[in-house]
Amino acid sequence: MGYWESLLHDINAGTTTVPGAMETTHLKVVPGTLSWETGVVRRRWAIGPWAHNANGTVFGGLLAAAADQVTSLAAFTILGDDEASRTASLQVDYFRPVVGDYIDIEARVVNRSRRLIHTETELTRADGKIGAHARAVLAIVPFDRPGVG
Repeated sequence: MGYWESLLHDINAGTTTVPGAMETTHLKVVPGTLSWETGVVRRRWAIGPWAHNANGTVFGGLLAAAADQVTSLAAFTILGDDEASRTASLQVDYFRPVVGDYIDIEARVVNRSRRLIHTETELTRADGKIGAHARAVLAIVPFDRPGVG
């Protein structure tokens, strides 16, 4: 098992150190809510009152952050141990207000070239309707694994 797949297992098990931004935005993955295969990642994101505007809909910036996170996790499924990725571009289209206690997010790698990964992400509301769709381009950069070298 490579570095990135091991990291996905650790994230899903809840055994990784979570960056402060993940705690602040409540994007920490709840153990057991992440699944993946090559080029695809799915997760359920629980959203509470903290995520909703005064009118009861989820703040669009949080949806963009969630799309960006799952997009990066999808990239993990195709990266070599000596590669990492960084978001170069993210575009989110909002179709309808997101309400409810959770949202399902699925990110797919559409194409990988030598230097870029193109992805698409759907954010689906609890009622099964797509609330938002994102497209992202990630730059592939060299990566020195922690503890190696």
